[in-house]
Parts: sequence; C-alpha cells; structure tokens
Amino acid sequence: FMQPIASLQQIQSKIRISPSVVGVSGVYILFYLITELLHTQKSHALEFTPADVFTGSIWQLVTAGFTENYLLCVVCNVALIAVSNRFLEPVWGTVEYLKFIGVVNLATYSLNLVIYFVGYVALREESFLYAPFCGGQGLLAGILVGLKQLIPDHVWCVRFPQCASGIC
Repeated sequence: FMQPIASLQQIQSKIRISPSVVGVSGVYILFYLITELLHTQKSHALEFTPADVFTGSIWQLVTAGFTENYLLCVVCNVALIAVSNRFLEPVWGTVEYLKFIGVVNLATYSLNLVIYFVGYVALREESFLYAPFCGGQGLLAGILVGLKQLIPDHVWCVRFPQCASGIC
C-alpha cells in the first residue's frame, strides 16, 4: 500500500528543472534572505553603491543584479528565469546561458556606475555616489531581448485598459 518516496532525480526529471535555473534561483533566494535577515549596513554590501565600487567593492557590480529588496521581485525574477530557460538554454547551452546572465548583470551595473559618476561630476550631488541600488531589471530586459532574438517574427502586443486597439 505504501509507495516509495521519489528520489530528487526522479522529481527533477519529471519537472525538468535545469541545474542552471536551480543555481540562479538559489542565488536570488540566498541574497534576498541575507538582506532580509541581516538588516544592517553589512547587508548593503551586496547592493550597488557607486562610492563603494570606487573604493574597492567591485563584487557589487555582479551581486547587485541578484539582490532584491522585495519577495515579489524575487518570485517574478525566478519565474522569468525558469520560463526563459526552457527556450534559451537548449539553443545556447548551459555555459553560454550562464555567461549571458553574468555579462548582462555586469554590464548593467557597470553602465550605472558610469552614469551615476557622470551625474555626480555634472551636478556635484553626493547622493549619486552613496545611494544603494539593486535588482535584476537589467537581466530581465536582457532575457526579453534574447527571447525576441530567438522568436523574431512574433508580434508582441501590449494592451492598455483605456486603449481598445492596443499598441503593437
């Protein structure tokens, strides 16, 4: 009457969860838990702060893309990573997919560093150097571009409630 408990490999083969999705999702969840549990100045070490990067905290250029302040953002990021992985990883391969994630995160916050430094130089406003930023918006935009490149003929239509025809 009792059936044996399925092994993790059996469950993973039925759900088809890629190790790259598990890894990236795990990083998002781990960084969220670190920022939520610590609630100290040290929890901002994962977020991007231009002044900190200039003083040697180079890792923030990569970790900020995986750091979220809200659980809903973590859930949305993990969901988009899981869905996009089903399309992008078979075409690109696991290594290229993970390189893509790393390069997009690094490029996003490197450009932010340049923009905020130019803003500081132009306006002499110190808040540009000391405000912490984080989030995977750049990665999500990069994934959407990758999906659009993979399916170029598909027309993406956005409909707004006040506009009956929508914008295509």
